[in-house]
Amino acid sequence: MEMILLASGCYTICSLADKYAVSTAKLSGTAITFIMAAATAFFMTFMLPFTSISFPPFSAELVLFSILIAADKMLEFVLGSKILEEMSAFELKAWLGISLFISYFTDFFAYGESFSVTGLIFIGVTAAGLFLIAKSNGKAVNYKRIILPLVLYIGVKLGYGVIMRFGEPYGDSSVILYFSLILLAVVLCPIVHPIKLFKEKKKGVAVTAVTKLPNAVGLFAENAALAVSLTGYALIQPVILIALFIIGVIRKEYCTRLNLIGAVVSILGIIGFQLLK
Repeated sequence: MEMILLASGCYTICSLADKYAVSTAKLSGTAITFIMAAATAFFMTFMLPFTSISFPPFSAELVLFSILIAADKMLEFVLGSKILEEMSAFELKAWLGISLFISYFTDFFAYGESFSVTGLIFIGVTAAGLFLIAKSNGKAVNYKRIILPLVLYIGVKLGYGVIMRFGEPYGDSSVILYFSLILLAVVLCPIVHPIKLFKEKKKGVAVTAVTKLPNAVGLFAENAALAVSLTGYALIQPVILIALFIIGVIRKEYCTRLNLIGAVVSILGIIGFQLLK
């Protein structure tokens, strides 16, 4: 649970920064992906020596999983930026609650995790709370415009966990991610033209890059949670949602009765799942 909370706290900062990058700084999905990959890999370079993680022997499997994660991350940020043009980071996290059910059954069927009716009930409680939160926003969302990116985004977020679980025998998940981020940055560099981008949008690039320090910390914590179970990994998104809700309440953005009920229900579902599954 500690790794879930740490990853959620770091990613909450990143979620707000991503919304800023899309809505205020007007950075493209490709530019955001490049900044994410380059800045996160930069910070991880200085963090990896202080961990117990060792670099595995070079293998074709290591290269394959690094390429798959690079492609997954590319899709995540491109699709995410498209969706954030239409809805808030708060609502997007609510929709990711769908992945809880998928992750739970994947753990059971693919990885042999024990099945718990109690755990499934609490996931249902969490998902119900997330649904209430998603419905609480008075702003009309043009789902016709983003339904396909939204479905693909949910699949991509789940796909990250599945790829990492299958890649475990060939290298630590953080090492695979590190290589994939470097690969992603190298591939996107000639497309983004980083020097020109920085000259045109200095503040947006700087803010987005700096917030990738907590992103790097969050990735280590996320991979630690993923090593335990795919469901634990999926729970990170609802916890982020609750953090965004609290921030919204402080800003007086999310103070309706419906989203307050939804947040309380989600919190009860998450706590119940962790304690009683």
